[in-house]
Amino acid sequence: MRDPAGAAATEPQAHVLPVTTGSPRFESVDLGAFRVSDSRFPAGLRLAPHGHERISFFVVLEGSLDVLLAGRTHQCLAGTVETKPAGERHGNRFGGAGARVVVVEPAPEAADALGPAARLLDAPHCFPDPVAAKIARRLAAELRADDALAPLGIEGLVLELLVQCTRRATALRASSDPPGWLLAAREVLIGRFREPLRAGVVANEVGVHPAYLARRFRAHFGTTMADFVRLLRLDWAARQLAGSGDSIAAIAAQAGFTDQSCLTRAFRARFGTTPGAVRRRIVQDGRR
Repeated sequence: MRDPAGAAATEPQAHVLPVTTGSPRFESVDLGAFRVSDSRFPAGLRLAPHGHERISFFVVLEGSLDVLLAGRTHQCLAGTVETKPAGERHGNRFGGAGARVVVVEPAPEAADALGPAARLLDAPHCFPDPVAAKIARRLAAELRADDALAPLGIEGLVLELLVQCTRRATALRASSDPPGWLLAAREVLIGRFREPLRAGVVANEVGVHPAYLARRFRAHFGTTMADFVRLLRLDWAARQLAGSGDSIAAIAAQAGFTDQSCLTRAFRARFGTTPGAVRRRIVQDGRR
């Protein structure tokens, strides 16, 4: 019932692929009504356009990836939920630190019985949800539990995750599209994430009060501006570790961190490893 490992692939050509394609290390459990996987994908992996046999929704636990879907690119940082109907063609690009992703695939007969949650799964969605990420972490831990209660625990957490994601998606729809000034604020953060920005500076650029900006940003995007910028810096630093010969201290400074130790603490908290370990793995892989 459990698959300890999967085969790596960089440019699959098949149109219908397992959700674990490209993951050299994953755990997967099939309970009949749901198939659940906890997969780790390597840095820089690219998957050509493909679809999956079942409906799928995933939560990014660590790292980042881009999902290329219907002519748009969805940036999925840690804490992002992404859903796709069965067969929906899409491509994937994984960030400089790779990604760890928990994926749930309801069986067709189970999807028909999900009630209001079925509306979450009948079309593509992409949204941040820190609460869903916490549930997904518990789900990943339950996948590793090797006792008679594990299937019950997994099923309960899958249903809890579905409820949370459905509520989050419903709330986002009810709040409609974000105002232009909020999108502009996010673009300022994306474009200047390595600078020592303050909320007041961003708020002044889009013409609102800093407290109002902070409140609306968190309500709509599911994260604070500081955490949003921190994730952008970490992802940039991870890419530099793979593609630059600069020292880790130099990368930390360029990314906007106070020093190398600050980068290391944030890197370990987000990715579960250190910049030095990532750099050593890249060097070892290059020698093979």
